Amino acid sequence: KIFNALKKYIDLNGPPSKDFLLVASKYLEPSKERTELELWADITEKGREGYDTNILKNHLNIYNIVSKYNIKMDFGHFFELASPITPRYFSICSSSKTSPQEIHIAALHRKYTINEGKSEFQGLCTRWLKSIKDNTEIRLRIFSRTSKFFLPKDLNVPIIMIGPGTGIAPFIAFIEDRLFTSKEKGIPFGKNILFSGFRSRTKDFIFEERLKEFVSQGAVQLF
Repeated sequence: KIFNALKKYIDLNGPPSKDFLLVASKYLEPSKERTELELWADITEKGREGYDTNILKNHLNIYNIVSKYNIKMDFGHFFELASPITPRYFSICSSSKTSPQEIHIAALHRKYTINEGKSEFQGLCTRWLKSIKDNTEIRLRIFSRTSKFFLPKDLNVPIIMIGPGTGIAPFIAFIEDRLFTSKEKGIPFGKNILFSGFRSRTKDFIFEERLKEFVSQGAVQLF
């Protein structure tokens, strides 16, 4: 049962909260390590800077803190203070008009090395998504939240879209939607202008072929 709780409910991969650090420090004898944890748990400007520099910048998670400082925390305390796994939200990159039975998403597989390359950090959900083999049938819960991000109702209204990296995802859906509506109603659409950028054209240029197709159809001006 404990293993199941840790595996399915506790976000061991996420950064520890300040409350977690404060309680964890109480399990240590007075020492430099205890002072560190107390400082990072502090709500002062100095505490915030320490937390940002040592926890967030180094991608330290709950497991790292417990193991690094050899904290023998009561499991009840641990379970109470550790953050639960929360839904990961991704932008949909497909129009419900062109893919009514499917939802397409774009996600960045986050991967870092920490502790001078001794440990590896990966995004919780993207790591799981990457591990799924093609044509594998899975069951999962899907969460949605209300969006205020909509296309103009008038198809003739021009739109300017700015989306670097995976931020381009919803605009792929927008262009698909306008193309479909234009063909369905037999009326032209206004200019679609897209500004996008990627760190590496060979590694990060997602939707390259799709965008080339849109450009060839006159559906978007790409910058």
